[in-house]
Amino acid sequence: MKYGLFMMPSHPPERKIYDSHQWDLDYLQLCDELGYELACVGTHPFSRWAEQDITQKERYHLLVNRCQWPARRLMIFGLHVHVGIASGEKAIATFNSLSTYIPHLLALSASSPYFEGEETGLASCRVKIFESLPTAGLPYRLLNWAEFQRLMITLVNARAIESVREIWWACARTPSSAPSRSGSATGCRRSTTSLP
Repeated sequence: MKYGLFMMPSHPPERKIYDSHQWDLDYLQLCDELGYELACVGTHPFSRWAEQDITQKERYHLLVNRCQWPARRLMIFGLHVHVGIASGEKAIATFNSLSTYIPHLLALSASSPYFEGEETGLASCRVKIFESLPTAGLPYRLLNWAEFQRLMITLVNARAIESVREIWWACARTPSSAPSRSGSATGCRRSTTSLP
């Protein structure tokens, strides 16, 4: 029999960030020593979103105010990777290429079969919960950087978003010095996992 660990990335508010991270690392090390095969996060298997407090950051309260119920039930956890790309045109080409692999990345990282104590029948219900937000889910295929800019201007002018930071596609491009982001993975084996 193989053992796995579901770990919710949540700590007491009084615990310092460094101490929380060290606690997680120590816990994962112990699980490795005990022979656990997997350590992942995606959704909490039995906690109820309606009973959870929303973090005090203004950004999240604005999100809940704007999106209401879909945002309130976002008791999900994920991994996203930032990658710097030199130009907008290269970013769009990379963005379009990576979009082809989103199902593969999701399949490799699926770690959320339960939600609110029930088996969902999905390997990753986290994705279905997250894509209920109007600016999340699979990305649009874009021809070039100019088309991306026009889309963002349209969304801002329509008051669908206030900034490009509110686009949460499974693979997203953000402007200027901000890197491209891939956010389809629902967890990783170890906190030290990285791409070469």
